[in-house]
Amino acid sequence: FHVRVIQSTEDGSFTDLGVKYYPDGTTSKSKNAVLVQGDSHVGSHDRELFSEILSLMKDSDFITTTVLHDICNSSSVSHHEANDFIKKVTRALEGSDDMVGEATEVVDYLNQLTSLSNLQVVVVNSNHDRHIERYIKEARAFKDRDFKNTRTACALFLELTKEDGALKNPVKFLVENISSRPLNSPERITWLGLDESYVKYGVELGMHGDLGANGGRGSLQTYEKSVYNAVVAHAHSAAIKQKVFRVGTTSEMDMGYNHGLSSWTRTCCLVYED
Repeated sequence: FHVRVIQSTEDGSFTDLGVKYYPDGTTSKSKNAVLVQGDSHVGSHDRELFSEILSLMKDSDFITTTVLHDICNSSSVSHHEANDFIKKVTRALEGSDDMVGEATEVVDYLNQLTSLSNLQVVVVNSNHDRHIERYIKEARAFKDRDFKNTRTACALFLELTKEDGALKNPVKFLVENISSRPLNSPERITWLGLDESYVKYGVELGMHGDLGANGGRGSLQTYEKSVYNAVVAHAHSAAIKQKVFRVGTTSEMDMGYNHGLSSWTRTCCLVYED
């Protein structure tokens, strides 16, 4: 099935896929919409779905910004697999244990997006991106004798310990300095720092959805009470509570760690000027 949620404004007009419909039967074209994509998890992203999203944005001229969540899967250094010897051997055999390779995949993903004329890309600071920072803080490159990633870890350590603390997101450093291929249009990519707001048309788009209040976990209830208008991600399950929308995922549905029944959905969200 394919569901699209339509919201009407106070005058009864509504917008669907770039066309605004008025109560008197007339229409107009929408402009400058923002597409918030479900969690990307590049490397484990659904390539067929991503191709369709690219086609949608290429064929339509009303989407001028796209917002990305969990752009990097960070599977090469994830703490979730730190003690899984079988998984670490499997990754070594298939070559997915390399931060450089993972960063290069993210570069290829971003280059496909910026190949679309005039599209601006906003990368939200997300929990999977922060897996890399945790890997550096815990010195696992040395503790785990991770020789493949040691040099990259050292370069990241130097950046993270600079006095100005300018590094907002380790993934940004990896794709701009460590990847084996360059970003084609880095000036069209905005990397948000942790707790950095990004508001468009009165809607908060800068929160990933994993962090709540006072150190608690993020929830729709918390955001609805405190932020009011927002689009978040993280849970992979689409939901709406008042004016807080949650997108799903654009990753593969089998990520290797999710078992049993699931409420995951492939869901994105369009935010229009109205």
